[in-house]
Amino acid sequence: MQFIENSVFGLRSASYRLKSQNNPVEFLIFPMIHIGTERYYHAIQSALADCDEIIFEGVASARTALLTTSYRWVTRRRRLGLVTQGQALRLQDLSARLIWGDVSSGEFDADWRKIPWYFRLMVVTLTPPFGSVALCDRDQEIAGKAPYAG
Repeated sequence: MQFIENSVFGLRSASYRLKSQNNPVEFLIFPMIHIGTERYYHAIQSALADCDEIIFEGVASARTALLTTSYRWVTRRRRLGLVTQGQALRLQDLSARLIWGDVSSGEFDADWRKIPWYFRLMVVTLTPPFGSVALCDRDQEIAGKAPYAG
């Protein structure tokens, strides 16, 4: 089962509807891309509007903010037409019951400290340059193309 595809045609994500013939409950799975077009997130939001409950992920902590810096930088290039998931997907505007299905920031921080220090240092050190390279590469890749997925 492929959730996300990156090819010469662009970046695409597939949603899946899971249901049983013996039970009326349906599950929709939306693999999320952290940056994309507003159109992409509006399509997700429209599909979520029909859901009774939404299980979502996300850890709010200083460490995760640092680790996600690289893709937030890409959205600063307005001409690319990209936004972050947090900017465009407004779960609180939906009538569904929201269920947070992730670890707490304390649990994340505790697990982060279990990772060897040299690996943590490498990740924290390489995140900003990776964001810069992604910004330049994404800028050239999208120039002249109409963004459609994210």
